[in-house]
Amino acid sequence: MTDPTFRYRDETGHFVRWSVQHRHAHGLTCGAVRWTGPQGAIDSEKRWADARRLLNDDTLPTADRVAGLLLILYAQKISTISQLTVEDVDITGETVAITFGTSPVVLPMPLGALVRELVATRRGKAEIGTPDDDP
Repeated sequence: MTDPTFRYRDETGHFVRWSVQHRHAHGLTCGAVRWTGPQGAIDSEKRWADARRLLNDDTLPTADRVAGLLLILYAQKISTISQLTVEDVDITGETVAITFGTSPVVLPMPLGALVRELVATRRGKAEIGTPDDDP
């Protein structure tokens, strides 16, 4: 966002609406925030250029690269991507598949290698451990 006050106005609007709805404030209003992001489809040259960059630019975080590629190449919604877990990934030999909903999709190797790396290095709630790990 180019407008540094965008986030503040958006949070203020949520707070005002919440306050009025829960009867903590009366008669307050807050103007709607207008979306100023992209409004049309991305042309295919830009899409392929973005995909090439995500596949090859190892200065970007792996999680961002994988999420961007799932968005660009598989038309997955950000909400779907953000809810994927390591349990949604099946690595069998050289094959890497990811399940969106009920159907697994075999990923081509450049993307499969990124997903394999992401699963191997995941931290936090989705950390991958082995039975030999100490608590």
